Amino acid sequence: MSTFIHTLLVAVAFTAFLKTSSGKDKITAFLKKISGKDKICTYNGIEYGDKAMVDKGDPCLECYCRRGTISCSKTICVDQEGCASLVDDGACCPRCECRDSAGNLHQKENKWQNVVDNTCYDCKCGKDMTARCKKTKEKCEPCKAGQTEVFFKNRSCPACRERLVPSGHVDPPMKFKSWKEVDEYVKLKKGGKSKISG
Repeated sequence: MSTFIHTLLVAVAFTAFLKTSSGKDKITAFLKKISGKDKICTYNGIEYGDKAMVDKGDPCLECYCRRGTISCSKTICVDQEGCASLVDDGACCPRCECRDSAGNLHQKENKWQNVVDNTCYDCKCGKDMTARCKKTKEKCEPCKAGQTEVFFKNRSCPACRERLVPSGHVDPPMKFKSWKEVDEYVKLKKGGKSKISG
């Protein structure tokens, strides 16, 4: 067979191959490979090189370009038990704010007890102003109607007693050292003299 006819047959076969979609894909892949473009990823019209981080606009997704394919992994947030959760702008997971169940903000290295759904937690505010809380073995009982929670400095669970101030007023988020101090506070609120200040 002559070289001319052989070349003509190869050209006809190659043209027929290009007309199939798989043929076009294979040629495109081959051309990308020899040009180095096979390792580039495109997302929202932006090209990313191999091993580059791809921003998909979701703070919980970490995506990278790997040999022309975008691979993503999703961040799993840890349950923040026993603390006030706060999600910062642009963050994926909530952080534990250094705030107790009464709403008081605590400073770095402070310790306190939280009661959430009748479960007690020992909490500590870290240097990064993030709370770390651990469940205690103590199970707290809820107060009855007309009673209020009284927190003591050395107990996880609050004690219950009749309202310290008249109904319609909010009891202060205080921690007392003893029942005597509570009684002094009640006397002060009812108009008597007291040794403590509220």
